[in-house]
Amino acid sequence: MSICTDLPNKMKTIKCPNKRCKHEWNYSGTARFYATCPICRYKVWIDWTAEQLEVLEQIKELEEEMKSEQGVGSNNKEDEV
Repeated sequence: MSICTDLPNKMKTIKCPNKRCKHEWNYSGTARFYATCPICRYKVWIDWTAEQLEVLEQIKELEEEMKSEQGVGSNNKEDEV
């Protein structure tokens, strides 16, 4: 399964419940429970589907792998110098 093909499925349209704002945006972050409205900074509950949560977990795992690989690579370069 390719993360690139799953990214559009991860995006979620969110509407701010703040009565003064009511801004709608496509949220593509990795927060699991709350997003912050980019206009009024109101905290909005994210109602993810099971499939979307699975994609979020995969993205977080890949980010952790990339960070660990970068850390290993930089240590090897220092050893060579």
